[in-house]
Amino acid sequence: MSYLTAARPVADSRAWLVAAVCNASRRYWKARFRREERERTAGAEWWLEPWTVEQLDRLLHVRALLERLAPRKREALRLHYSEGFTALEIARAMNTSPRYAQRLISKALRDLRMMHGTRPIPAKE
Repeated sequence: MSYLTAARPVADSRAWLVAAVCNASRRYWKARFRREERERTAGAEWWLEPWTVEQLDRLLHVRALLERLAPRKREALRLHYSEGFTALEIARAMNTSPRYAQRLISKALRDLRMMHGTRPIPAKE
């Protein structure tokens, strides 16, 4: 279907088809791995393990930084890191475009780095 809706003409249809199959396969395996990882760790009771003072201090610091983020950015980060969602899945859950969902994640991480005091990664122009 994407071949028919390609914005520009495809010069080498065989190479395009091979690339399309590779990309689809890559997406399938990434999604399958994430799903299996969620199922494997769903019953893990990691919060019952004893924590060190440093770990607890770090957790509280991260929580304070997250509370300062805008709610949409915080939700995008939660879906991405806690639930293992891709940008496309986040976009569907938040009723936005995948590109905007990816930007939310990137901007949230940049804001967290700036609040934490680490040097932010320069944005691409």
